[in-house]
Amino acid sequence: MNTSKVFSVLCDCSGSMIGMKGTILESLSHSLPLLNTHYSSAEIVFYNSQEKKEVHFTTLDNPDISPLRTFNFDSNSNLFDTITDYLNSIITQKATGDDTHYSLLVVGDGSDNASSHYHKVDVKNAITELKKNGLLEVYYMSTSADFERDAESLGINPDHTIHFTFTNEGIKHAILNGTQFFLELKKPKVH
Repeated sequence: MNTSKVFSVLCDCSGSMIGMKGTILESLSHSLPLLNTHYSSAEIVFYNSQEKKEVHFTTLDNPDISPLRTFNFDSNSNLFDTITDYLNSIITQKATGDDTHYSLLVVGDGSDNASSHYHKVDVKNAITELKKNGLLEVYYMSTSADFERDAESLGINPDHTIHFTFTNEGIKHAILNGTQFFLELKKPKVH
């Protein structure tokens, strides 16, 4: 059986990220084609406490990110609610026998100041549940000085993290070079 592989990006679009919208969109449109040989599809989720928008790509050759251009970068960050909701939808799919493999990239400033349904422990439990079967890898890009500790507290391997400076150049570098870094992590180890 050929398992399909999905690359998913959850991107914090709260007020703190407001000046980076254009750079994030440009960087994602340039990095998704690099994933074409490893993934069958991709999805990008822009979120903040006021709204969420998902765009799915069935081909990564030339992704059309234009639907995300109208997303309003504003409000607060509901990181825990967004990740847990997303992971719970995958858990529900898995219960029906779906064996799709997901690689999830979480991008943001590491803060959560608006989640009302879930907490850090819920994120960690959902990640642990999906990693048990080897059908989920999670990567974390953050501006937080404690990015490795933040990732570990969510159940994310600290070796699967990248810190970026809170500038347009920082986010561009993180997304473009981070994509290559995460692909390198996926290569089989030669002994």
